[in-house]
Amino acid sequence: MTNKKKRYYLAPFGTHTKEKKCQAWIEIADFAKSVCLIPRDKEWTLAGDVLWQNIKKATMAKRDYHQNSERRNGKL
Repeated sequence: MTNKKKRYYLAPFGTHTKEKKCQAWIEIADFAKSVCLIPRDKEWTLAGDVLWQNIKKATMAKRDYHQNSERRNGKL
């Protein structure tokens, strides 16, 4: 993901036009459908509402797990 596109995905609503943000999330949804992350019959809004939050939660859980395991092993 390029930095320019990332600005559209994650920017506050007032920063960019609604059409550009929608188009960016449609691109993400198309990619997610192509790799079977979301069902093909679902709307593109699922990518922003559900998929993004699930990916974020999984990433944070991995980060927390590794930080906690380092503490248990005395590395911090």
